[in-house]
Amino acid sequence: MLAEPEHYKGIIYVRLSSLPDEQRNKIKKDYNREAILKILKDNSLITDCILYSDYSTWYKQFKLSKTVNHTPAMPTVEVASNL
Repeated sequence: MLAEPEHYKGIIYVRLSSLPDEQRNKIKKDYNREAILKILKDNSLITDCILYSDYSTWYKQFKLSKTVNHTPAMPTVEVASNL
């Protein structure tokens, strides 16, 4: 499920720690670490943020890959070659 964005001073983002385990683990494995944001909010440094636009783009690919990877294979039929 697509996570709800958070907003702070015009920045629309999601926190990796708020994502479901499967998404968080996949992003940590595949996502460009240099694109992870640090946001100073109420005197606390939040170090696990990504822009919501990047997340939503990533999520579309994530869902697509899950659909492709879980599509049952067509059964194969062996044809006798006794010609």
